[in-house]
Amino acid sequence: MTEAIRQQECLNTLKTFNNTVVTIRLYPPNAPQIANAVERGYKSVKQFLRQYGAFTIALRGNEPELCGEVLDPQVVQSISNLIVFRHLNLLQTDRLSITAGLDRTGFKRILEIFSAKVDQIKQEDGGWAYITRLGLNKYFADPNAEKSEEAEEKTDGPAAIAEIERHEVRREYLDVLHGRENRFAVISELKSVLAIPATGAPILAAAVLGVLEGMVQKKLFVVSQPFQLIMENCGKLIDAGQARELVAETATILLKTAEQPAIVLLMCQYSQGETASMLLRALEQQIPLELFGSVIRDLRQAATQLRVTQTRDSKQLQFVIDATDRLLVTPRGKQFLGQEKAKSIIEAGEKARRSRRVEAGIKSLLQGNDEVLQSEEIHTHLPFVVRKMEAEEMDREIKVIFSKLSGYYLDGDGPTRDRAMKSLAQVAENLTEGKRYDLLKMIFEPLFHWLKTSENGDIIYEKVSLALHWLMAESWKRQEFQVGDEILSMFYQIRSGALRRPGPVRAIIGRAQDKGLDRTLMRQLLDQCLESPNDEVLSRRLILQGPIATRFLVDSLVRADETNDRLKIIDLLTYGEQFLPAILAEKLAEPMPWYGKRNLLKLLGETGSADYLEMVYPFLQHDDLRVQREAFICLYKMSGEKRRDALLRALNESGETMKLQVVRALVPLGDSEVAEGLRQVLDEHRFYSDDFRDTLLSSVCLAIARCPYPQAERILQGFLDQKGDRATRKIGAKVWKTAEEALNQVYEAQQDERQLKAKAGQLRKKSLLTKGIPVKGGEPERRNITGLTEEKTIRELVANDDKDLARAHLLELITKVSRLRRFTQAEQLREWLIEIDSSALTDIIRAAEIIEEEKHSAVDKGHLEIWSGLFDVLTTEEFSAFYHALQHKQFSDEEVIIKKGATQNALFFINTGKVKLFFRDKDREMLAATLQGGQILGIGSFFDASVWTISAAALGQVDVSILKFENMQEWSESYPALESKLHDFCLKFESVDKVFSKAENDRRRYPRYPTPPLRLAVTLLNSAGQGGVTTKADLADLSRGGGSFFMRISKRENARLLLGRSLKIALPVEEPDGRAISFSGVIVAVRAQHAMEYEYSVHVEFDTVLDSSQMQKIMRLL
Repeated sequence: MTEAIRQQECLNTLKTFNNTVVTIRLYPPNAPQIANAVERGYKSVKQFLRQYGAFTIALRGNEPELCGEVLDPQVVQSISNLIVFRHLNLLQTDRLSITAGLDRTGFKRILEIFSAKVDQIKQEDGGWAYITRLGLNKYFADPNAEKSEEAEEKTDGPAAIAEIERHEVRREYLDVLHGRENRFAVISELKSVLAIPATGAPILAAAVLGVLEGMVQKKLFVVSQPFQLIMENCGKLIDAGQARELVAETATILLKTAEQPAIVLLMCQYSQGETASMLLRALEQQIPLELFGSVIRDLRQAATQLRVTQTRDSKQLQFVIDATDRLLVTPRGKQFLGQEKAKSIIEAGEKARRSRRVEAGIKSLLQGNDEVLQSEEIHTHLPFVVRKMEAEEMDREIKVIFSKLSGYYLDGDGPTRDRAMKSLAQVAENLTEGKRYDLLKMIFEPLFHWLKTSENGDIIYEKVSLALHWLMAESWKRQEFQVGDEILSMFYQIRSGALRRPGPVRAIIGRAQDKGLDRTLMRQLLDQCLESPNDEVLSRRLILQGPIATRFLVDSLVRADETNDRLKIIDLLTYGEQFLPAILAEKLAEPMPWYGKRNLLKLLGETGSADYLEMVYPFLQHDDLRVQREAFICLYKMSGEKRRDALLRALNESGETMKLQVVRALVPLGDSEVAEGLRQVLDEHRFYSDDFRDTLLSSVCLAIARCPYPQAERILQGFLDQKGDRATRKIGAKVWKTAEEALNQVYEAQQDERQLKAKAGQLRKKSLLTKGIPVKGGEPERRNITGLTEEKTIRELVANDDKDLARAHLLELITKVSRLRRFTQAEQLREWLIEIDSSALTDIIRAAEIIEEEKHSAVDKGHLEIWSGLFDVLTTEEFSAFYHALQHKQFSDEEVIIKKGATQNALFFINTGKVKLFFRDKDREMLAATLQGGQILGIGSFFDASVWTISAAALGQVDVSILKFENMQEWSESYPALESKLHDFCLKFESVDKVFSKAENDRRRYPRYPTPPLRLAVTLLNSAGQGGVTTKADLADLSRGGGSFFMRISKRENARLLLGRSLKIALPVEEPDGRAISFSGVIVAVRAQHAMEYEYSVHVEFDTVLDSSQMQKIMRLL
C-alpha cells in the first residue's frame, strides 16, 4: 500500500513538472501564467523530495520510467502533452535524477533545459554541452560515461559464440574463468583441459573474445577488469610453463578470429598480472607488421576524434595516447616506425618528381597543348596548382586554364567529363572559400551541366552544388540576375522532383540550399517583394529556396502587422510548398501576438488538410475574436468531407460570438446529427449573454428548419412548448416568432416534398418536352420546373398577362426553392423571370441576390476583412469593445440612411453596396457623390459636433455597421487610445468627407464674408427664448443666412451639447440711431480648431435671413 501511494505521488509530481514545462513553452517569458506554473512545480518537487529523497525520470530503451518503475502505456496516454521524456532524447541523455538540496535557481535551470527548442540545443553544441554549461551535470546521466560494467555484462559476442561452437567449449568452463563457477569437479576438469594448449587455447580465446566484443559495441577505450580477471583465474589453474604455451596458442587464435577493432582494444590493455603480460607479449610478437600498422593508425584516429568530442582530461583520451606510446616502443613498434620513416622519404622524393611533371604539364597546357588534360595526374593536382597561381596573382594564366578545362569537359565523353569534374569540383570549392566570383563564373557552364545531368550523389556533386549556391547568391548581389536565377531554377526542379533524380542527389541539393542560405539576402529579397508585389521574378528568388526560406517567411508573417505585407507573404507561401502545413503547425504552438496566430491560421487554411484540424480547435476559444474567426474559417476550408463533423465540434467548443457563424455554416449540411447539435444550443439558452442570446437562438431555429422532417418539427415544437416557462423568461419575443416561422417552414417543405414525389412520375414522362401548346398572347407554355402549386399559379398569371403579380409570386418561389438548396431550379426560375419581363431589373437583381445569399450562407466573412486596416491596429481588448459596440443594419434600395439637418452622431461603415449623397436644390435632387463598400459615412458630424448638411440613401441593398458617439464616450477611460486610432483611420477618408463642404458650398444662396476678429457677446437661450449664460467670442465670418465665431470651450463634451441650441449674438457696433445690432439663430455645427487650447468654431444659422441692404450696412460698420 505504501509503495502504491509513493508511485501515485510520484505520478502527480511528474504531471505538475510536465505542466510547468508546457506552460513555459506556450506563454511569453513575462506572462503571469509562467510564474505561477514555476512556483507550483517547485513546491511539488520539493514536497516529494522531503518525503522520498529523490525524483527520477528516465528512459529504459524506448520506455519511460518514473522513480524506478516503467510507466504503463495507458498512464502515459492519460497525461496530456507529456513532453519531458521526448526531451530527454533531444538532450542526448536518458535520466534526470533530482535529489534533496535542490534550490529555486537549480530548478529554474532544469526548466530552462526542458523548455529549450531544438535549434537552441544545436547552437549549444548538443544537449550535454548545454547541461554542462548550466552546471547541471549532477542531475543528468552522462552519455559519455564509461559504462564498462554494462559492456562487460555481455560476454558472448558473435566471434566468441563462433569459437565456442567450433570447439564445443562448455559454458561452465567460461564461468570458471569469469569467477561465476566454483564447483570443484568443474575446476579440476578445466585444469586438465588448460594444461594442454590445443584444448585450452580455444577456451581462453572464447572468454577473451566475449569481453572484447562487448567493449567494441560500447566503443570504450578503458582497462577491462573482466579481461584481467580471466587472465588471473587462468594463471591460478596452471603453472608458468604451461601458461606460456597456452597464451602463445591463444594469441594465434585471437589474431585469426578477432575483428580488427577487438584486436585494437586488446593491444591497448595493461599488464596487471603475469598471465596477462604473457598474452600481450605473445600478441606483440605474432602480430603481422601490416596489422600492427593498422592498429596504430586506428588509435591515432581515435585520439583525434576524442580530442574533438571530449575534454582534455578525458580518461579515454589519455588511455588511447598512453597505449599508442607504449606500443610504439616495443620491437614491433620500432619496426613500424622505421618502415613509416622510409616510406615518407620515398614519398617525399616522388612528390618532388611529381611536382616537376605537373609544372611541366601546366606550362605545356598554357602553350596550347590540350593533350596534357588526358593525364590523370594533372587533374589530381590542378586544384593545388590553381591555388598557388592565385596566390601569385596569375589570374590571366588561370583564365586560360579554365577556358581549356571547360572546353575539355563540354566536348568530352562520359569518362572525360568524370576526369575533368574531379578537378573542377575541387577548384570550385577553393574559389568559393576565397570568394573569387570572377574566376568561379568562368567555370559555370561545366559545373551547371554536371548539376543538371549527373545522377551520382557523391562528394563531387556536393562540392559542385555548394559552389553554385554561393555563385547564385553572389550574382544577385552584383545585379547579375540571369546566372543566379538559372541556378535557383535548377535547384528547385531537382529538389521538388520536377526533374527526376535519385534520393542522394536531391538530399545534396537540400543540404546545399539550407547550409548556404543567407538570411540577410532573404531579408533584402522580402523587402523587394513587398515593395514590388507584382514582380514574379523577385518572388521566385525567395520562394524557391527551400524549407528554411519557408520558415523565414512564416516568421515574417507572424511579425507582419501591415495588411498588404501580410497578404503578399501569404501569397508567397502558398506557392505549392508541401511541407508548409507542418511548419505552420509547429509555429502555432509557440507564444506570439494575436495577429501572428491569425496570420498563421489564415495560411494554414489555404494550404492545410483535414489532418491538421485537431490543432485548430483550441483557437476557437482564443482571447481575440479575430483569431477565433480565422480559426473557424481555417476549419471550414480544411475540413473538406469532414466538414459536418468539424463544424459540430466547433459548435460545442466555440464562444457565443463564433457560434453564430458556425450555425450559419451548418445550414447547407442539415441532417439528423446537425439537428441534434443545434438542439443542444437551444437547450443551453440560459448560458448565453443577454445581448447575444436572441440573435443566436433565432439563427438556430432557422437552421433547424432546414433539417430533415420529422426531427426538425419535434425539436422546434419542443422548444416552443417551453414558452412561458420560468427558465425561458429571458428569451425575447423575436425568438418565439422566429421559431414559429421556422416550424411553418418545416411544414411547408414537407408538403412541397410530398407534392414533388407525387408528380415525380409525371415529370419524368414530360422531361423530354421543352415547350407546350401556345397560350393566350402567343406565349409558349414552359415545361414544369418544380412541380409546386405556386408554379402553376404563376403560369396562370402570365397567361392572363398579369406580369406584376407573377413577378412577386415568382420571387417568393425562388426564395423557397433556394432555401431547399435546389439551386439549379432556382436559376431556371430566374431565367423564367427574365423571359416574363426583361425590364424588371430590380426583381431580376433581387432574385440573383437571393440565390447567392443562400449559396454563401455557410461562411459569413462579415466586415472583419473589409475593415482590417482599422482592426489590425487594435489590441484584443480594444477590438472586442469596438466590435460589440457596432450595430448592423441593412437598407433596401432608395431607403434613406440619414436626412439633412439630423443631429444623429454616428459613423456608418459601409460593408457592401452603394450609398448616394445628395441635396435638394428647389425641387430637384442633386447628386453630390457615391460611396461604396469599404468607405465611411459621417466622419465630420461624428468627430465635430454638427448637423447633417447632406442626405444619404441606399442604391440597391446596402449592409452598414453603425457606431454611435455615446459608445465612443464610454471608451475614454477604459481604452483611451481607441478614439485616436479610430480618428487616424478615418483621416484616410477625408476626401470623402470634403463632399459635405463642397455640396454645401454649391447650394448656398448667400456668400460668406470674412470679418475682422471682433469680440461678440453670445447669449444662450432656453426653450422659452429667455436668455441665460452670456460669454465672449470672436467673430469669424458672416452671410445673410448665418455666421460663425470662435470661442473657448473647456470640455469637449460641452461642445457637443451646444448643437441645436438657440442663441443671441450681439455685435460690438451700433446703428446710426444708437441701436445695438444683434441676431438670433440656431447652432448647427461646433468644430475643434485648436484642441489643446480648447478653441472651437461655432456655426450659426439665423432665424431670419438678412436682406442685401442690411448686410451691406453691417459690413460697412464692421
